Amino acid sequence: MLADLAVLRYAVCVCRRPLPEICAGFSPDSLSARFLWEPLGRCLQDPADRTLPDCWAGAAACLPPPLDGYLAPLGPLLAAGGERLAAAIEETREEMTGYLRAEKARQAEQGRVTAALCLSGACLLILVLM
Repeated sequence: MLADLAVLRYAVCVCRRPLPEICAGFSPDSLSARFLWEPLGRCLQDPADRTLPDCWAGAAACLPPPLDGYLAPLGPLLAAGGERLAAAIEETREEMTGYLRAEKARQAEQGRVTAALCLSGACLLILVLM
């Protein structure tokens, strides 16, 4: 998702490519394409009276927390593009990077606790069997 946001920033702010074309350019095998870019592309192709921010909000709402909260504020800025969007995308990328670091640390700590519990259980079993 971090790489996709960098591509989005470049494609919208520098190249000025249309969003449906950008959505179609992401690898269909990635999870971000399946859960964000494909639904967004379908919404943008739908002739219903939905605006770009509405489509973005709907696609972001399909993501699990906290990703939905990180991405939702980008919707209103997408239509305007420019420096405000570029800054908002970079801020979102920084928030997501911080979340990934915290999640990795939490999972590592949880792994250490699980290993300690397993080891203490094995030791207790050995003592009981003696």
